[in-house]
Amino acid sequence: MKYLVIDNDPAIIDIIQSLPVETPPTVIYTSSPKDGIMLLRFHQPEFIFIGAILDGVSGIDLCKVVRQFSRAPLFITSALDDPKILVAALNAGADDYLIKPISSRVLAAKVNASIRRFATRPLESAHLSH
Repeated sequence: MKYLVIDNDPAIIDIIQSLPVETPPTVIYTSSPKDGIMLLRFHQPEFIFIGAILDGVSGIDLCKVVRQFSRAPLFITSALDDPKILVAALNAGADDYLIKPISSRVLAAKVNASIRRFATRPLESAHLSH
C-alpha cells in the first residue's frame, strides 16, 4: 500500500512503517504542501496523512485541495486537541483527525477501518465514463 505523508513531523513515518501489515508500506513523504500535491498526482497513493499546520498553509486548506484529486482515505494529524479544528478538518473532507502523539495500535485500527469503508464505497455515476 502507498501512503502519502504531508507533514512537518517525520515521526509519523515510523508509526506508519510499524503498522502490522503483510507487505511493508511504501511511504512517500514531504513537508511541502506544493510538493505534496505534485506527489499526490504522480503517485496516486491509497492513503493520505496531512499535518494540521504546514509551512504557509493550513492542513485543512490543503485537505480541500487534495479532495479535488483524490478520494483516498485521508487523516489530518495534529498536536492540537481542539474540537473546532477537528470539525473543520472533517468538514473539509478528512476521514479522521488524529491527535499526536499517535498510538501505533490506534492508528492501525483506524487505518484498517478506513480501508474497509473505502473498499465498500459505491462508484458515483458522475465519475463513470460513458
